[in-house]
Amino acid sequence: MEHLLEIDQLKTYYFTDCGIVKAVDGVSFSVEKGQCLGIVGESGCGKSQTALSIMGLVSKPQGRIVSGKILYRDKKGHITDLATLSPNGYEYRSIRGKEIAMIFQEPISSLSPVYTIGDQIVEALIEHTTLSKKEATHRAVELLKTVGIPAAEERIHDYPHQLSGGMCQRAMIAMALSCEPRLLIADEPTTALDVTIQLQILRLLKELQERLSMGLMMITHDLGVIAEIADYVIVMYLGKVVEKGPVRKILREPKHPYTQGLLQSRPSGTAGKVRLNPIRGVVPSAIDPPAGCPFSTRCPKVLDKCSAFPPFALWEEGHAAACWLYENFM
Repeated sequence: MEHLLEIDQLKTYYFTDCGIVKAVDGVSFSVEKGQCLGIVGESGCGKSQTALSIMGLVSKPQGRIVSGKILYRDKKGHITDLATLSPNGYEYRSIRGKEIAMIFQEPISSLSPVYTIGDQIVEALIEHTTLSKKEATHRAVELLKTVGIPAAEERIHDYPHQLSGGMCQRAMIAMALSCEPRLLIADEPTTALDVTIQLQILRLLKELQERLSMGLMMITHDLGVIAEIADYVIVMYLGKVVEKGPVRKILREPKHPYTQGLLQSRPSGTAGKVRLNPIRGVVPSAIDPPAGCPFSTRCPKVLDKCSAFPPFALWEEGHAAACWLYENFM
């Protein structure tokens, strides 16, 4: 399969007055053409920071990529290490928004309140294409229709506050897809939306991904979203990948105690009163993480040797977990 993006031992740290925050700490994975990669984990596990690192949007001056590679393959097969580029340089800006696009968590706050949604889509098109303003406006209307916004010819003149949360999210998707990216990163795209709209957004993203043959990187804390849309999954905890594999393997045969805990803490959906089984404790501080396995302070199966971070144990079909409970290490 063709790697659109390959992350190799990425480390993104924030240097604060309180200490070094290891937001992303040695993460490796790849995204294939036409594949949906799901990244799942609790808040603070490094999912969004991984996405921001790829997009060159790590907050300065405290945050920076300290090591690792972000290898992007363009249409001609040329590979560029984005981690070596200046985030504000021409080469990065020619990729960001055009070939790699991102949908952010909160559409209302991500869209500018002083410009119409049409103006914001047109601006992206003019920046990255050779379209005239008239042609870009026509294309913007087509995009709004594609993402299911009714009366697109009128809605294009609306400001974000005039649209519902679901409509704003669709407008964000239209903007992200405006230049037909090869890779789309969706960071919690269904947050704060009701269940019906969530399902519509997920189905829309999956349909567009298949139609455009683009890679999709879905970031979420919701395993229900992962089950609905992902092909391959990585599970992150405290800046590290602790399990990875095909979605059916992760959901049916989770190996890492953290992944098992995430699945056990989900509502069962069965009738009657069923007590949830949450993961005990809280995520440790990324400034002073535990030595070895980051989940050791909350793990019900902790061993003495968990004081050292384990290698990945490998099963069939690329299913692997970083846990000392197993012996089939890579």
